[in-house]
Amino acid sequence: MRFLNSLKNEISIWPIDRIVNLKSSVAVEIFPTYYFRMFGVKPVKKLGYTLQQINHALSCFKSQNLPTNTIIGGPDQDEADAIISYAALRYLANKKETWDVSSVFIKEGWIFGV
Repeated sequence: MRFLNSLKNEISIWPIDRIVNLKSSVAVEIFPTYYFRMFGVKPVKKLGYTLQQINHALSCFKSQNLPTNTIIGGPDQDEADAIISYAALRYLANKKETWDVSSVFIKEGWIFGV
């Protein structure tokens, strides 16, 4: 929050800001692990997510599967997190209920999708 507070005059922070300036940048916190967990996908210890797991989650978000020769690095999960985040954000952004958040989150914070 300290970092976000330092940016409050430069960007909008959703859903904390009551009015979001869509002509400037908008910050939204995300939690990529949650996007996998929504469909029961858990990482394999010391390996991370397998291509099969990633493709399963992608299909749940109505996204195309990755080619079978795709190499996903482990165990830091950065690549898998980026891939699933893109698919989940695109999918969830089009659902009206995603944007209906309780006013309590304005004070407590919010992770997009949770």
